[in-house]
Amino acid sequence: MNEFMLTAVKLLDFFSLAYINGSAKALLIVGAIIFLLFLNFAFYYRLLYIERTYYPKSWEEDRQPLGPYKMPSGYNLLVSRWAHDRLAREWLFSTPAWVKEDREARILIWCLRIAFLLWILPIFGPVLIDIISN
Repeated sequence: MNEFMLTAVKLLDFFSLAYINGSAKALLIVGAIIFLLFLNFAFYYRLLYIERTYYPKSWEEDRQPLGPYKMPSGYNLLVSRWAHDRLAREWLFSTPAWVKEDREARILIWCLRIAFLLWILPIFGPVLIDIISN
C-alpha cells in the first residue's frame, strides 16, 4: 500500500466511532437527538411564519396558532396554543392547501417530516426492533 493510501486509511480509522467509548457515544447520540429536536422547531416555526405572513386567511382559519412573532390584539391565548399543538401533529401527516402553492413551504414541510422521523427513530427504534424480533 502506498503512503497516501496508508495515511487515508489511518485518517478514516481516526474518525470512526470505534475509538469512542460508550459514554461518549451516548453523549453523541443524545446531542444528535437534541439537535434534530431544535431542527424540528425551526422548520415548524418557519412554516407558521410563512402561513401567517403570506396566507393570513389560512392562519386565521387555523385559529391563529402561536409562533415566534408578535400576536395581534384580541387573540385568544388558550385557543391559539391548542391550534399550535394541533398543527404540530397535523402537518406531519397532511399537507395544507396553502403549502401546495408555496415552494419553500413544500420543502419545509418535507424537511419537518424527515427531521421528525430522524428524531423519533433513535428513541422508539430499539423498542420496535425488540417487538419485531420477539
